[in-house]
Formats: sequence, C-alpha cells, structure tokens
Amino acid sequence: MEKLDTVLQHPRDKITEIIKRIYNTGLTTTSGGNISIKDGEGNIRVTPSAIDKGTLQRKDIVCVKPDGEIIGHYKPSSEFPFHKAIYEARPELKAVIHAHPPALASFSIVRQLPNMNIIPQAKNTCSPIGYTPYAIPGGE
Repeated sequence: MEKLDTVLQHPRDKITEIIKRIYNTGLTTTSGGNISIKDGEGNIRVTPSAIDKGTLQRKDIVCVKPDGEIIGHYKPSSEFPFHKAIYEARPELKAVIHAHPPALASFSIVRQLPNMNIIPQAKNTCSPIGYTPYAIPGGE
C-alpha cells in the first residue's frame, strides 16, 4: 500500500491559500467572504476586516483567543460573530468558509434558486439549497 505524506500547514497559511483560490476563481469579491479555522485550543484564526481578499498574506490573518483577546494587525472580519456562532452550534466543525459568488448573489437578488439539475456533480453532492433575505454584513 502506498504511503501518503501529510504536510501540516499553519492555519494562517491554509487560510491564505484557500482565500486566494476562491478569489482567483471568481467565487468572491475583493471584500466579500471570509474563512476561519478553529484549532484544538479554541483559538479561531480568521480573515481580517476591510482587507482585499486577493492580496492577503500570512501576517494579515487575525487570531481570536477563547477569552476574546485579538492578536493581529487588523480587526477580525465583521462576520466573525457569525463564524463563532457556527462553531458554538456545531463544535465538531474546525473550519468555516463563506464567500459571495457574484453569480449566486444574482439569484438571491431576483429571489430564485439556480437549477441544480444542470450540473450533475452539484445535484448529486449538494444538499438542497436556499437563500436568506439580505442582511447588513456583520449584523445578527
């Protein structure tokens, strides 16, 4: 049996790698979407507020400690409370990714769901989809 090498990355490196992939493929805008990773000690590393997602670097990622202490050069994303609430509701989760794909935002604006039957992979792997009414970023 072939042995696979596992390379562990620091959460800051993984976040910058994934957000760049999301940004470069057009699945989010310069200011939209965020990624967070929760480690075994309860620290949550998250993308910062008001920083171009296409230019994020390791040093830009913010760490929020379990006691609320913020470590980093920037404020955490305004969506951090949303991410934190997800971790509290689903403690088994270790990462949250949310993006703002312009095409899907268009469906939300016109209050229609995309036809998932067009792409077999999406139809077979995704749960039923929906959308929520517009809310101000960072709001409850």
